[in-house]
Amino acid sequence: MRRILQTEKPTWQRCARLAGQLAKFNPGQLFGPFATAGIHLRGEEHPYFLDVLRLTPYPAIRFVKGWKALAEIYARIQIQNFPSPYWILGFPVLEVAQMPLKEIAPDERLFLERTGLLSDPKDENEVYGVFHSTIPGYLPWVPDAAEGILLERLLEGTLGILLRVEKDAGLLDPRNGGVLVIRENESGRWEDTRMEPVPFAILQKTPEVPKESLDAFSRLPMIDLDLELELLLILASGQHPRRRPSAFFALVGAESHGTVFYGEALSSSEGFDKLWEKVPGELLRMFQKIGGVPTTLQASSQRLLQLLHQLAIYRPFKLVHQTKLTRMPKAAEAVNQFFLTKKIGS
Repeated sequence: MRRILQTEKPTWQRCARLAGQLAKFNPGQLFGPFATAGIHLRGEEHPYFLDVLRLTPYPAIRFVKGWKALAEIYARIQIQNFPSPYWILGFPVLEVAQMPLKEIAPDERLFLERTGLLSDPKDENEVYGVFHSTIPGYLPWVPDAAEGILLERLLEGTLGILLRVEKDAGLLDPRNGGVLVIRENESGRWEDTRMEPVPFAILQKTPEVPKESLDAFSRLPMIDLDLELELLLILASGQHPRRRPSAFFALVGAESHGTVFYGEALSSSEGFDKLWEKVPGELLRMFQKIGGVPTTLQASSQRLLQLLHQLAIYRPFKLVHQTKLTRMPKAAEAVNQFFLTKKIGS
């Protein structure tokens, strides 16, 4: 948990009041499944888009930054189990959720105490605004002071949008000339704009397999094996308690008899596109370790499927798209137990 400065406490108290006002609107009902809006703050290069979490137990709103993030939101809505469940870690995100005290994690509870927001620590059913921040390469954490100022402006803009949507639901329909983006002008006032979202296919970068890896792959023998594959977020020990925790991933394979294969811990600090550039090499090393290319490969991640489609030209394996990989939860437990002993986050 980071240190809380005395000067930032008023900002968080204003954020908490705004979050409480927003929750009264029930954004999950006002925002349909395809509805969103953008907020382009003065001094920011890219707008933030509202991602209203309608299926969570408690009201929550995410502010995700940039058009690529918006494309990921739409893709998640339109295609089951797509994109990766970890997609949110690839973008700057600020989030506010309303939760009872009994459901709030210890670090978040400490944040409420230090910012003066915890009114009655004995009332476990009291509802509070909980704030999260995500930056690419790191796990969600408590926001810093600068993010508090940013979040306050985003909440103010959202409140204005909800007041208008309550009277005109069509305001959020992207068929009415594109996505509504309110832009903060130089005088601090909001102006309406309509912008067409960039197609997801243009923004999504397909990982390419280097030629030397393709040559090595094509020389591997086929082996009779059914393997589930996934790039998994892993638990990392050794992280500093007062610093934002890093996000590490590992390529994991789970075969039908329970054997689990996995590669090295991969940092995502340079972004997800750079992370995925490492996956072809990890995949080749895994197959070399196994002794060949499995006859059946199962995957749920769209990016991993795209990568495997490139390899299918060179070796005759069966590629299966699964929305749920049944062996992966147990495999993830084994992999996390291994990496927790390695202190990769130090």
